Amino acid sequence: MSQNINYTRRKFISSVGCFCGASLILPSCTQVAISDRQQFNILSDDFLYSKTFSAYENFKSQAKLITGTSEYDNLVNIGFHIKGAIDSYYNNNGDENPTNNFQWEFVLVDDDQTKNAWCMPGGKIAFYSGILPIAKNNDGIASIM
Repeated sequence: MSQNINYTRRKFISSVGCFCGASLILPSCTQVAISDRQQFNILSDDFLYSKTFSAYENFKSQAKLITGTSEYDNLVNIGFHIKGAIDSYYNNNGDENPTNNFQWEFVLVDDDQTKNAWCMPGGKIAFYSGILPIAKNNDGIASIM
């Protein structure tokens, strides 16, 4: 009898644990716009942006940035053309634009040795000047972006 009670107790605890785990995980599964791929989302956009925006500001304060040049203006122009294309895509399909809450920003980092570009959630994008010769032209920059 004692073994039967222990087995029932373990089964109950296991079942409750699985139910609680599933109730936390399943609401976090969402569908990615355009591709309809499933993703696991634990953090809200508001929480994520509060962390990444401050990290982006910190990065900008420590990096040597290029501003006021034709290269920088071109980079920003390409970025906002991509933003406009995203807006048009969703408007034409009658869907809600998942980037509506983005605070788009583009920086050009003065570092010819680094051949890289990266982005952070919320539309924060950084290009290093070292990748521009690899991109070769506006189409290359847009492709990287």
